[in-house]
Amino acid sequence: LANVKDFGAKGDGTTDDYTAIQSAINSAKTVFFPAGSYKVGAALTVWESNSALIGHESLPTIKVVGSGYSGPIVSVQNTGDNLNEFSRIENLKFLFDYGGGGPAPYSSTPNETNCGVSINGSLAPTASATNRVLRFKMENCRVLGFSNGINLKETTNTLIRRVVIEHEFDQSSLSLSSSNIYCGVNFDCTPGQVGGISPQASVELHQVIVNVGGAPGNTKSMGFRITGQDPRDIFFEGCETAHGNYGWFIDPSDDDYNIDIHINRPIVDAVDDYGIYVKDWNGYGALTVNGGYIVKDKNNPGAGIWVENSRGVNITGGIQVLGVSLKVTGNTSYDEGI
Repeated sequence: LANVKDFGAKGDGTTDDYTAIQSAINSAKTVFFPAGSYKVGAALTVWESNSALIGHESLPTIKVVGSGYSGPIVSVQNTGDNLNEFSRIENLKFLFDYGGGGPAPYSSTPNETNCGVSINGSLAPTASATNRVLRFKMENCRVLGFSNGINLKETTNTLIRRVVIEHEFDQSSLSLSSSNIYCGVNFDCTPGQVGGISPQASVELHQVIVNVGGAPGNTKSMGFRITGQDPRDIFFEGCETAHGNYGWFIDPSDDDYNIDIHINRPIVDAVDDYGIYVKDWNGYGALTVNGGYIVKDKNNPGAGIWVENSRGVNITGGIQVLGVSLKVTGNTSYDEGI
């Protein structure tokens, strides 16, 4: 067990503690963060199996300060062709400090360079050695202020549980290009190197809450974003999202992989346009939505659940769609339930 303060970390919110914390990570499997605020000037990298970043029960803060910094704060990855198995992050708060010098970087393609926490198993140099991050767990954490809270790419048997993602500082007064995307959790399901297995296999999110409120104006904001041809075995249990344009945005690019997503008891509150948006779900597998409720907040064109050019979509279990307006102007309906 390594205590970051034994390696020289101050935890005072102003000193750059990157070198001290990375030294602790390199020296021990389990790294402990006492109460405090730890500023870092570069991404902390976790690359060995059975590594653990554990915070005090007060949820110590690890933060970056705005002014051109691009994320992540923590990158969970592999070294060479080795596996990174059973690593975990618990009891920590990850913060992009907008108050310290500018908003988080935004782009039209959320990825590991503009997120708070990156879980990326695609960095192996050998073509057949993809999915090098396995059985990772993140629990009891907060991710605040980033344009892309958590980014997942080529990871298997991953569990994210009891995590809250939102803005620490209200950025709604900013107006960015409409091509920019804000999302809480981004799944990059694009197949990686030739010979690799499914880029997202058996990934589970339990009680993950995304509050999109406070995102800059004119952005395309969403709680959970799933794109790429092979979203295989992604499970949501009791996850929530509020505000923004989309609760779930799912577009697997119209390929015929064996794809499965299961959304159980979703809560989508005060969404502007689409509670659950599904486009080009055209592979061999199923997408299920079971129970829960969706509440629309505005009479924008859209729907509680929208499914387009897709097959194998099952909506069951008494889901409630509320707040839609059936107002029609000319031949255009403002809202639809499903």
